[in-house]
Amino acid sequence: QMLGDGLSKVDSGLQVADVQLRALAAGKDVAVHDVMISMEQARTHLMFMVEVRNRVVEAYQELMRMQL
Repeated sequence: QMLGDGLSKVDSGLQVADVQLRALAAGKDVAVHDVMISMEQARTHLMFMVEVRNRVVEAYQELMRMQL
């Protein structure tokens, strides 16, 4: 459940950043610093989830190497 919540948080953050970036590119009244903050938050959340995935894969590989 925690992984699912994390993935949905990453997805929603990426969607918010995308919407804001598209609005900025279209010339709408969007503050540049807000766009940059949302993009950086989305990047940070994505990097965190990638690191979690790497740790899970590493733990699985370690379990598979263990002899019973």
